Amino acid sequence: MAEYEDREHFIPLRVTDLINFLSRDPGSLTNKPLLGDEERAFRRFAHMLITHYHLEYHDHLCDLKDIYGWFDPDADTKPLEPIAAEDMTKRRDQVFTDVGKLLEKANYTRLSREELEQVIEGSSAWGLEMHVNWEIFDRIEVYYRGEQIVRRSYRSMWRLWMKQEVDVPTFTRLVIMIKQKSDNGLPAGSDTENVYMKLFKYMPKMDLEMVLPGTTIKLSKFDKAMITYPVLMGAGLVAYKLIQDIFPETLPELEMLKKVGGTFALAALLAGYAYRSYYSYSVKKTTYTLQLTKSLYFQNLDSNAGVLHRLLDEAEEQEVREALLAYYYLWRHAPSQGWTPRELDDYIEEQLKVKLNLEIDFEIGDATDKLERLGLLEKSGNLLRVVPLAKALELIEKRGLGDSVASEPDTGDDLMQKLKL
Repeated sequence: MAEYEDREHFIPLRVTDLINFLSRDPGSLTNKPLLGDEERAFRRFAHMLITHYHLEYHDHLCDLKDIYGWFDPDADTKPLEPIAAEDMTKRRDQVFTDVGKLLEKANYTRLSREELEQVIEGSSAWGLEMHVNWEIFDRIEVYYRGEQIVRRSYRSMWRLWMKQEVDVPTFTRLVIMIKQKSDNGLPAGSDTENVYMKLFKYMPKMDLEMVLPGTTIKLSKFDKAMITYPVLMGAGLVAYKLIQDIFPETLPELEMLKKVGGTFALAALLAGYAYRSYYSYSVKKTTYTLQLTKSLYFQNLDSNAGVLHRLLDEAEEQEVREALLAYYYLWRHAPSQGWTPRELDDYIEEQLKVKLNLEIDFEIGDATDKLERLGLLEKSGNLLRVVPLAKALELIEKRGLGDSVASEPDTGDDLMQKLKL
């Protein structure tokens, strides 16, 4: 089984589109697509898988809603009975643990503190550096799925404000979970009890710190120099000239006043230059903040409990896609003796690349485990086979899913009788 560092496990296909694609795909054993009763049976099988995982993930959703409900900053319900502080701490830790497991199922990768600091190191493409106060966080977890390069345009004074495009490394999806400390010096009224969750899309890596609380914009060394040096030079020059002009033993009064006036004029000029530099920096900061606000309006996908719903939906669909691909290719493409896990893994990845232009690192272990739990997989040594479609329908219907699936023109029993011929 090939493993690719530059490929994702995530399969970016809607389940409905995948079912349609597989229904039209000519199997290597028959060299023709599914037709008639066989196609309807396969579609029913696929919808039974969808129902199975939907019910399974509905239970996960109920469990997560129950435990996160205590720490949801958007909740408008009140508990009937108070819970001890020690129990609340345990439940809060459980939120981070359970959501972390869900993110892994949805093919997200966790960033360690060291990796996070490395990602946000340096200034953004807009020339601003940020300072993150890590001391305000009691706990912070960051997960991402997918990396890509996007093109963005901006204007720079060094290029006479002409528009230029740059490559910006981004996270395709980014999830942030935060719990703030209660003794961190935050403004009065800051929420230090609840757990905040945010989900973003196409988040520039070097802008990541902008979505963290307690972040401040830092003056770059150049900006500091443009503001500080003229002020210091002006103050020093004024002091020197005043001492030289006011206390000479022989100097006509009128000429002394001229020299003092000239000194103050030079100081005012330098102070004006310093103010102009500071104003330019302030405009740059305001422009960047406005640009970020505009972009985050479109990049923010969900918050708090809404993140749970979206993640559960993503994980559920990924489960269906993996199980469906593994079953289909073992059923329609594998030889009668079956395939080894490596052969199946390589074949699925090749088919997705050649036919759909998708380079995926397929998780063969997860996929075959799903089929085995459903009783659809047969093993003979290192070889894998799946039960025939009629048997698969029968096994899934025994789980009580048949009645909950939208019926096709024929019933499940009618289809199985036809397929047994």
